Amino acid sequence: MRKRNLTIDGTLYIRADLVSVDEVNMQRMAERIISAVASVHGHDPGAIRGVGRRQPLPKLRAAVILLMVERGYSWVAIGRELRRNHSTVIACANTYQENEWVTNVALKAREKMDGEKC
Repeated sequence: MRKRNLTIDGTLYIRADLVSVDEVNMQRMAERIISAVASVHGHDPGAIRGVGRRQPLPKLRAAVILLMVERGYSWVAIGRELRRNHSTVIACANTYQENEWVTNVALKAREKMDGEKC
């Protein structure tokens, strides 16, 4: 892991190598979720994290959110992984919570992830 020192007011140093094991595992799981959802619909994982708003990207993001909430991620953590504000993540979840297409993509991605156990 790359070491980075970030200074806040010249006094506080945060090193990336001091990240907890749970946080690293959560980041890996988030990457697996995003990759699985992207591959189910033939998109690049970077597009899901990107700024595009043309369909089906918002629905794919909603499927990622659904899977991440299911695994216990906080709204803030989901926003961090998708490079969005947590309030945007909540709005997306509320908009697509009962969307059948989103649910089907999430189920297919879950099956794909379960089939490729690490």
